[in-house]
Amino acid sequence: MGKLDGKVAFVTGAAMGNGAGIAHVFAELGAKVILVDISEKVHENAKKIVSNGLDATSYVVDVADFDAVKEVAKDTYEKYGKIVNMSSVTGTLVADEGETAYATTKAAIWGFTKALAREVAKHRITVNAICPGYIITPMAEQIANESDPNEPSNVIAGIASGVPLGRLGRVEEVGQLAGFLASNESSYITGTHIVIDSGSTLPETVSVGVK
Repeated sequence: MGKLDGKVAFVTGAAMGNGAGIAHVFAELGAKVILVDISEKVHENAKKIVSNGLDATSYVVDVADFDAVKEVAKDTYEKYGKIVNMSSVTGTLVADEGETAYATTKAAIWGFTKALAREVAKHRITVNAICPGYIITPMAEQIANESDPNEPSNVIAGIASGVPLGRLGRVEEVGQLAGFLASNESSYITGTHIVIDSGSTLPETVSVGVK
């Protein structure tokens, strides 16, 4: 019996990366998954889930179109629920040059999560955010290819060497965390964020003037 048996999960950004990984894990945990993305690739992911004997439906929808999203999501409405937002360590904990726009959007998601958690608590709905660090996603692979077209694997290896656990995370690991936050096991957790980054953003103690 899966921790999400009997639940309906509405996953946006489900065509690739963390969204796709979350959709697959949710289905494995017993949920009926509705995959939504602006890309046609979302149908391929749904087919993969269904081919494993699991329950999934996919729609090509622009999440900026409120009416379209409302129509697709109507079957997921219920009195009690779980909302899991995807933020990032970028913008909430760290930031680098050239990431102003990205950091701003991810920080906004964190602020949105906290405010919404207070707003919907009376309806027994929990709202939390996940803040991933370095995860193997198409975006990470694209950055590696742009940085070193001849040896993109060297870029990934270089990033991994600076991560405490020595590797990048997998989308399935992000999915398992999302599955916990979407399950009844997290019923008393709301308005918070959980970092999944192998300890990359932990502060270091720096010795000054010590030889």
